[in-house]
Amino acid sequence: MKLGRMLQKTHKHGFEGRNIRDSSWFDDRILESSYMKHVMKGYRKQCHMRDFHKGIGSEETFLRSVAVLQRFWTRDSKTALAQSVVESSDICVNLPYHAGYRQAAEANFGVIGLDGVHLTALVAWAAVCWLSQCEYWDCARLFPHEKGVQNVLNKCFVNFDMIDQTRYTISDLQKIMDEYK
Repeated sequence: MKLGRMLQKTHKHGFEGRNIRDSSWFDDRILESSYMKHVMKGYRKQCHMRDFHKGIGSEETFLRSVAVLQRFWTRDSKTALAQSVVESSDICVNLPYHAGYRQAAEANFGVIGLDGVHLTALVAWAAVCWLSQCEYWDCARLFPHEKGVQNVLNKCFVNFDMIDQTRYTISDLQKIMDEYK
């Protein structure tokens, strides 16, 4: 008889390569994985999980956006992933359960601040919009004079649709933004 900690096996049931938006299955324990526990250390309390468990906001959209963001950022950019997850929870706690694309597109608070565009918040907002059936043009029309933001949004939506499997860092997105200054 073995004593000690037992390993839990996670069964994906064949959903590994499928599109997260089109699948009816989602991982409701994604924040419990060892990688996400490591990434979210120090950020976990900011994720509004108590509010989601009370029925406030859209928890399903939040958990799906965590999976999308995990696929977007490189393994080295853990702080960017953690900040994006926190921003996504801030957006999703204010959305109704089955938010439409218009409500998700209008929830872009925190994306633009006094010091410019917050890239982690922009990516989190794009993920929530993509999960709410928004298209690239629905989000890009809100930034008509910001070509750098539109280009970052294009990269996000292409990655979320699994057309381009490139993973990004903050410096990669900052280079894309600076091309149009």
